[in-house]
Amino acid sequence: MKKSFLIFSFAFIVISCFSQIETGKFQSLAQVVEYPLIVVELDLRENGIINLPKVVSEFKNLKSINLSNNPGLNLNQVFEVLSQNKQLEVLWLMENEIDSIPENINLLTNLNQLWLDFNNLSSFPVEVLKLEKLEYLSLFDNEIKEISIESTERSNIKFLSLCYNNFHRFPVELSTFRNLEILEIWYNNIQEIPKEISNFKNLRELHIQGNNLKRIPQEITHLKNLNRLDLRWNKLDSTSIQNIYRIENLESLDLRDNNIKQIPAGISEMKRIKTLGLSENPIILLPDEMKELKTLQQIGIGGIFRMNWGKAFQVLGELPNLKKVGMYRMGLSIMPNGFEKLEQVDLFWLTFNTFNSNEKERIQSLVPNAKVEFD
Repeated sequence: MKKSFLIFSFAFIVISCFSQIETGKFQSLAQVVEYPLIVVELDLRENGIINLPKVVSEFKNLKSINLSNNPGLNLNQVFEVLSQNKQLEVLWLMENEIDSIPENINLLTNLNQLWLDFNNLSSFPVEVLKLEKLEYLSLFDNEIKEISIESTERSNIKFLSLCYNNFHRFPVELSTFRNLEILEIWYNNIQEIPKEISNFKNLRELHIQGNNLKRIPQEITHLKNLNRLDLRWNKLDSTSIQNIYRIENLESLDLRDNNIKQIPAGISEMKRIKTLGLSENPIILLPDEMKELKTLQQIGIGGIFRMNWGKAFQVLGELPNLKKVGMYRMGLSIMPNGFEKLEQVDLFWLTFNTFNSNEKERIQSLVPNAKVEFD
């Protein structure tokens, strides 16, 4: 028995080694020092590294290295070593207690992605703007309050995450990043989106949930490329959202958990909308105008306890492309009349409701061709 276990363990180790050699992905320097040219990805998280072993510079095909969870890392020395890795594209430096970025990061001339999440940066690391090939920058959960960059500063960054920082003002300075397509800035303390938002010409996605927004400026309609807007967990009401309707190419809008009591007129202007989130708002009625949302494929209307469900089902039943409906936490033990009108829907999310087993069977019988998820 013991012999069989040893043989199995040895076989497993051999297979694992061959697998690593095939993929070029390794988690230890000891595994690769004899084969430096096969290393493509190297994961050295939680290794207590202060200075990066110089042997890493011999990994000429290295494209990605993870040095996260190594507090005290000597970044100057690390960048000097990695400057020899001309193929390096991805660098992970998460949870390293970093409070500044040395200028010699510009030696990483081929770097495409830089992950600096969960550090102690109090200002935007302008040093990274010297990286001409950098397209993805994540500064999730730092202590940044504002961005101070020259108006002439340019960057090729396409994706930027500033979530869980200390912004009180929307960083309009980022409009100099002409290639910026996706901006994530949720859970800060931003009070408003300024009119300068119109300068973000190439923005495709804006994720600004979990702030303190009370209004949406008319200038947001100038964002012709914006197709996804996430405004969850803000303080918007019925009088502050109409400008959103006129964002020409908007396909996904999430307004969950605001203070919207009624859907204001004009919602039919959203000619390309596919996904709409209205959950956790004190809405009572879905207006007839919503029947004009012929492109709508998915809607969230969960956690709305005073909804006129009969009217809602009548309106939603008129949407030919509606395929997914979320109605969690309706606060009801019996499905209201009219649910059977949603015969075009393929999937219902009815989680966190109090329907008993008999009612669940009845609900499923009302929409026999759909999948209904209760749990």
